[in-house]
Amino acid sequence: MLEQLRKSGASIAIYLIFGLLIVIFVINFAPNAGSGKGGGCTPGGAMPISVDGVKANQSAYKIAYSGNQYNGRQKVYVALEYLIRRELLAQAATEHGIRVTSDLVDEEIKAGYFFVGGQRQNLGTILFDEIDGEKFFNFGKLKGWVNSLNVSINSYKDEQARGMQAALMAELIQDSVRVSREEALSNYLFENNTITYDTVEFSPAAYRDAMRLSDADVQRFLASHDEDVKKKWTELERTYKATKPALKVRSIFIAKLEPPKPADAPKPADAPSIKPPAGEGAGSGSAATPPKP
Repeated sequence: MLEQLRKSGASIAIYLIFGLLIVIFVINFAPNAGSGKGGGCTPGGAMPISVDGVKANQSAYKIAYSGNQYNGRQKVYVALEYLIRRELLAQAATEHGIRVTSDLVDEEIKAGYFFVGGQRQNLGTILFDEIDGEKFFNFGKLKGWVNSLNVSINSYKDEQARGMQAALMAELIQDSVRVSREEALSNYLFENNTITYDTVEFSPAAYRDAMRLSDADVQRFLASHDEDVKKKWTELERTYKATKPALKVRSIFIAKLEPPKPADAPKPADAPSIKPPAGEGAGSGSAATPPKP
């Protein structure tokens, strides 16, 4: 019992510590938090997160925070996930010799791509003007997009370079994966042959007992299902016409229990004989006849 209490207390303490850390992070590092002196997101403030000793700066967090479509606390959690994923992929890209130049980043930005969390996203028409069906890059719209992320142009380009490096590593990993025919078939069957449905279970006994069909109901059904009835008759016509009249009878006989017979009365021959007392009428003589009155 004491051991269980110790384990329970340790689990509660761990949850409280993690909860406290999350609250502190949200208060100090969320965008627009600490707008006064010494705020968490002010230039030169503390770094939001560190992955394998590499620190992600505040601009990276702001882009990850403002660049996702979630709301409330979930927006913070997704931003942290984006930062961790980006740093892991970018570090792996560095180990594999993947480098990104500023010119390559500028080309991707002008093509309308945005890198966040190690993913390449298409911004659509956010950075473009459309004239006669053709799209033209608008630097003013880029500045508006960057301002909405609460970072500078130079910081945005630096973070996009890091994000593009992570995205290239993610694409390399994805392209290097080999899937067997069995795995591909299993995935195809799962995606195309799997359905989701809801069922309602009920007992038909109540409906069967409550249903009362009259001749009018039968005629109404026949009138509205004439084609179905004819089709069914055509399918089973041979069965009906080739079957001779037959009668199946089943009889079950249960013997009646007879009452028990009364006990047999003793016969006269079976009556017990009466012997005279000893000393009376002994010998071979006949018994004396009593005198007549």
